[in-house]
Amino acid sequence: MFDKKPVVVKPWEPDIDVSKEKVDRIPIWIRLKGLDIKYWGKNALTKISGMIGKPLKADRATTNKKRLAFAKVLVEVLINQTYPTQVIFENEMGKIVKQEVYYEWKPTLCPKCKNFGHELQDYRKLYKEEAELRGKQIKKEKQAVEGTEVSAKQTEKEKQAGEGTPKAGEGTSKERGHNKGENRARGIRKETNKGNVGQWDWLVWLLETKIKRAKAHSASFNLCDGWSFTTNLAKHPRGRIWLMWKPMIYEVDILRTIDQLIHSGVRHKGTGKRLYVTMGYAYNDMALRRNLWKEIVDIYNHTQGPWVVMRDFNSVLNKEDLIGSPVTMAEIRDFRQWVDTCCFQELKSTGAFYTWNNKQSEDDRVMSRIDKVLVNMEWMTQLPTLVVHYMTEGLMDHSPAIINWENENQRNNRPFKYFNMWSMDPEFKQKKWKLAGRMESKEQK
Repeated sequence: MFDKKPVVVKPWEPDIDVSKEKVDRIPIWIRLKGLDIKYWGKNALTKISGMIGKPLKADRATTNKKRLAFAKVLVEVLINQTYPTQVIFENEMGKIVKQEVYYEWKPTLCPKCKNFGHELQDYRKLYKEEAELRGKQIKKEKQAVEGTEVSAKQTEKEKQAGEGTPKAGEGTSKERGHNKGENRARGIRKETNKGNVGQWDWLVWLLETKIKRAKAHSASFNLCDGWSFTTNLAKHPRGRIWLMWKPMIYEVDILRTIDQLIHSGVRHKGTGKRLYVTMGYAYNDMALRRNLWKEIVDIYNHTQGPWVVMRDFNSVLNKEDLIGSPVTMAEIRDFRQWVDTCCFQELKSTGAFYTWNNKQSEDDRVMSRIDKVLVNMEWMTQLPTLVVHYMTEGLMDHSPAIINWENENQRNNRPFKYFNMWSMDPEFKQKKWKLAGRMESKEQK
């Protein structure tokens, strides 16, 4: 099992067959929620789980009875069988017991290609077919519109020929005026497009690339030809984090690189503005994540200026950030303590709330907000209007995040705020009356 999904492993031989293995049976974990503790014995669990498939083993917590919320059993099932959400059995008293069954994972079947591993909405060929169909429809509509315009022009020419020949240069002047207006409109569109490109555009981070060191150089030409890039391949063999930027626009200093983060200082050459960016990709293991928290706390102690830390922390800050699966307070406690230590705030966001899902359907779907963009107080003070937009995940399990730099220089009107601590100043009332007296004298004048 890898990532709760079955993996076929075959021993290597000189004449090994690397073709796809035909699989008709797979092992999956099932949870029997609320099962009475008296049925947690080997014989009882075998009979109950045997109604779904062939029982293989129970997990350690179930065997030792350390987790009483549910019993967990590994069952071998047919890949194309139905997966009941409830089993019924008769207990020793002759009473009928209905037991709910939860599957940690089960294979998904695409109804279009009849292959396992993806759903219809993730079917790439379907997207391609739809795109081609839309392209043909647009082409037909364009041809129809052009045909209508040609007919209208011919009718206009015939009408002008019947009324008389226009004055010399009259038609040319109109045509020139029309072309001039069209060119001007094109120029405005170009300027608008240029204005929409923020001064911090084209600074890109990629996570979970799974590109090995031997192929990193060749892959960089396909991903970012003409760009500069860096990875953490020196600290992790799979290169979990990539940073790419345009060297004509940015000056990037790589300040720290470990297996779970790349910390950099970024300066925009046009404006001279500088900020610090830490891209993190935390491990799934809670103990290994603590190394990431320690590194970021150390960076916090040595960083002054606008600073942002993002994005896949593999942990949630609140219980409501995860649905479809239980969450432990131990994971939340570590993450929250680190955020409080560094005085981070979550950047205002738009778009998708849950930024990751397990690509399952219905009751098996798990969604969480493990991707976050956290900023320090200097960032909030100097860049108060910036927001992050989480897009839909599409074929991926994570939602791409885009920080919009367009409105960086647009500051909203801030409302006046009164702080109660002002009244604790002995001179507060005196200053207040002086200000009021000054306003009265202006009104009298």
